[in-house]
Amino acid sequence: MVREYGRSGIIQAIGGYLGGYILLQIIILGLYSWYMRSQSIVITNDMFMELTIFSTFISGFATAGVYVYFFQRILMYDFLRFTKTFASLRLVLIGFAGLYGVNVLIGLLYQWFNIEGVSLNQELVQSLLLQQPLFMALPIVLFIPFVEEVLFRGAMFELLTQKLPVAGSVVIVNLVFAMLHVSDIASFVFFPVYFLLGVVLSLVYLKSGKNIWVSIAAHSLHNVLSVVAILITLS
Repeated sequence: MVREYGRSGIIQAIGGYLGGYILLQIIILGLYSWYMRSQSIVITNDMFMELTIFSTFISGFATAGVYVYFFQRILMYDFLRFTKTFASLRLVLIGFAGLYGVNVLIGLLYQWFNIEGVSLNQELVQSLLLQQPLFMALPIVLFIPFVEEVLFRGAMFELLTQKLPVAGSVVIVNLVFAMLHVSDIASFVFFPVYFLLGVVLSLVYLKSGKNIWVSIAAHSLHNVLSVVAILITLS
């Protein structure tokens, strides 16, 4: 992607994530809170959950649109490569199996050390899914994998490899990836899970000849499994 758009375009894409996905959610939540206070209305937990679902959907959709605008040529090129060979599908399934394997192995390791619970990020996802299963499943399965893969495996990774070895770039990208999924100190124990999931996605991305749709598809399948597991377990 660096070769296609230059460093300024990729920096703009990183800014698009910070501004579109994160800042937009903050703005929506802030404006809603201000309006409710001005009307002397107490915000209940259910109201906050509904608004969080709405802001997640809108910000995910908006950021995906920004990335399509920035990377439309490379996305189309990779998509054509993705649809022309069964090797891409095989790599998607390998990536999905790797992600599933990481969850199983780390889960068994945590059981061995009596580590229980989930990260704050996962806890919030579970709550939102139970509140609005269909509406919340869309960003989890579609928008978030697309945005995160373009940002981390595409833009950020390609930017780092201009100065660093591939292995070092993989480590740094996935350290950042994991940090963004660990929202508080108590959740830091789950840092290795997100880091290893990111490493698997990075390896699949590299093995595919840097076809971003392979890692997006593997990430989406993993999220589909997570959504189904949450709904079955907690419903």
